[in-house]
Order: sequence, then C-alpha cells, then structure tokens
Amino acid sequence: MGNVTVPGHGRDGSPTADAAPPPKGADEWPRPRAAGTAGGHPSAHLGGPPHARTPPPRHGVLRRAAAARRRRGGPSAAAAPSDPAEYVTVDPEGRIAADGTVTLTGTYRCAAGTGPVSVTTAVNQGTPDLHYGIGGSAAVCDGAEHRWQNSGKAPLNALTAGPVKVEATLLEVRGSGILIIPVPHAVSHHDVTLVVGSPAAPVPVAPTPPSPASPAAGLR
Repeated sequence: MGNVTVPGHGRDGSPTADAAPPPKGADEWPRPRAAGTAGGHPSAHLGGPPHARTPPPRHGVLRRAAAARRRRGGPSAAAAPSDPAEYVTVDPEGRIAADGTVTLTGTYRCAAGTGPVSVTTAVNQGTPDLHYGIGGSAAVCDGAEHRWQNSGKAPLNALTAGPVKVEATLLEVRGSGILIIPVPHAVSHHDVTLVVGSPAAPVPVAPTPPSPASPAAGLR
C-alpha cells in the first residue's frame, strides 16, 4: 500500500505551513500581552491608546493647588492681623537715681479687656537673656492714648547709666476659675539710654472708668 498524504501534512505526518489552525477552545484564547509590548509598540498600554498616560492621584493635585494658594497669599496662608489700635512705646531716655532706681516712661493705647491691664517693663544691659523687671503701672483701655511711668530697682544695683534694651508689654490678667491667665495686648522692644538724675514727676494716670453698678447696690 502506497504512502497516503493527509492534506496540510507532509509525507512524514508533520503539519505544513498551510495547515489550518486548530479550533480555539475556552483555554486556548490568546493571553493578554504585558504592558509596554502590546501591539509591538513599546509605549502601548492595555485598555487604552498607545500613548495613554495614567492620571496623577487626586491628593497630589490638591497638595499642589494648596501650595500655589500659599505662594499667592490665598486664604489658606492668611494670618490673623494684630489690632493696630493697641500699642505700647518707650521714651528713648530713662532715668537712674543714685540709689539705683530706674524710671521709664512712654505711651500706650489699648481696647477694653475682660480683666485688669497693666504696663510692664523689663530691662537688659550687657548680659544676654538677663532681664530685670522694672515696676508696673495700671493701664486704662478706652481706645485713647495715655502716658505711663514705671519705676523700680534691679537687685544689687545691677543696672548703671548707659544704653539698655527695654521690653514693654501691655498685659491683661484674666481669671478662669482658679487659674490666672496672662494675655498680652501689645509688646515692643526699644533701645533706651539711662541718664543719671532724679526721676521725673509721676505721670498723671487717667481715672479708671467705674464698673457698672449691680442692681443690689441701690438696695442698701
């Protein structure tokens, strides 16, 4: 019996180039190509055009937008402005008496607070971070400008005539239950020269506005 040639196969039984492809079963469908090689294009991605790009994460976009607002001075970068109606100044010349008493003067203005307000001063001379408290005086916070004067002595007469640095503070003391909370209204720093001499006459202090009388006050 002679050799029988099967269509699509050679004499030895192997498939030829024109052989029909085998039927595709459920497990014979082509598998997806890896990203970067689909369609023979190095930049192609599955499920999109060859040059499609993955959008950046949304949180990164929000961070960049917030940074841009801060650079432009937008709402997120705005800081609460200080009240320009409140300030405290120190005169450029102070007095130091023979017994070491230092007298400082200046001006202030403040708005009404819920607790008593005073002008405090601290003096530094020579030694860094060493400040001496010099007195304190009551402040009247009615929105008008007033004068203040503080007098006091440093321990061991540590201060002498000459240049000093003065920190002045408008300080309110608020009560909260059993706690006392200091609340600064204004702070300033000044270069002052202490001159030997007797302290000037005390600065007249504006009278403190009377507090509203309670209803029980009229029953006495």
